[in-house]
Amino acid sequence: MAGTTVRITAADGGTFEGYLAVPSSGSGPGLILAQEIFGINRHMREIADLYAEEGYVVLAPDLFWRFAAGVELGYEGIDLETAFSFHERLGIDQSVHDINDAIRALRARPQCNGKVAVLGFGLGGRLAYLAAARLKVDAAVSYYGMELEQHLEEVRSVHCPIAFHFGAEDGYTANAEGGEIDRRGLHAAAGGDRPRHTGFGQPGQQLPRTRQRPDLFRAVVSVAGLYDMLRSETTQNGQYNTTEYGSVKNAEQFKALYAYSPYHHVRDGVKYPSILFMVGENDPRVDPWHSRKFTAALQAANASKNPILFISFSNSGHGGIGSAEDQRIAIGTYILEFLYDQLGVKWVAPEMVK
Repeated sequence: MAGTTVRITAADGGTFEGYLAVPSSGSGPGLILAQEIFGINRHMREIADLYAEEGYVVLAPDLFWRFAAGVELGYEGIDLETAFSFHERLGIDQSVHDINDAIRALRARPQCNGKVAVLGFGLGGRLAYLAAARLKVDAAVSYYGMELEQHLEEVRSVHCPIAFHFGAEDGYTANAEGGEIDRRGLHAAAGGDRPRHTGFGQPGQQLPRTRQRPDLFRAVVSVAGLYDMLRSETTQNGQYNTTEYGSVKNAEQFKALYAYSPYHHVRDGVKYPSILFMVGENDPRVDPWHSRKFTAALQAANASKNPILFISFSNSGHGGIGSAEDQRIAIGTYILEFLYDQLGVKWVAPEMVK
């Protein structure tokens, strides 16, 4: 899928370029793709194309247009130095205005159904957060947003669903002091409101976050997860994952597996959040006993009154793959019902189109 270059009119005069990628269906919800510090380079265009393949009408505006229009930078050497210098030159507030112009242009396009979200990486992650706080958007996703600590007070102005992603080993945002300020500061600035967490599959991406800081979460949904990493390789599919996860047969890899194995870090007397585990009985990738075993351990150890529930679907595979449509709908319904109940979400009927 190849996108096209379009012109966007700036509210303060002038025009700037954006990369537009449209799904094969010809229409869909809009997505503003906020760039990294490297401009709208080949990587950003490929990401735009990828989201278009998923059904979004994607517009990636050139946010460097005021001083380096059309620049495409690499990730090493002089290009990396140039990228950081451009980041220093960029006016964040003005960039938010430019994103607003891009949102207006995207909503005006016939391919867009009127709904627009903003997603960004690094610099773009910061701008996605600010768009959620300052602009009229329907959702936002911030991947490893840079310098969020400068805007903590704006978290209370966020009026739409927003997801933050931080890499645990990201030297630019996570391990550096600023990244810790970002994550903890956003939580504190929000008044301590605890998030929900939904995850699928790999343990390194999901439940360890909950067991490390259960106090930060109110509700968790985990589907088809790996939880006992010391016995995972004994399963039919697990034996082939040792090249990725490591093997208990290697002493150093055993230590690493134990360090993040969720089942082995359940602690008695801890007040765990509400958790819903879901599995498919016919899952060939992740054996359902992982979820049964982990659920039982948490139920026995939990000191809170929050429910820890387990649902098994008899005719389902990995995360609902291969299931009939009615069962896929049931899986999604259970997830939403659980989150609505535990988070106190009130149903608001959508406006009917006349």
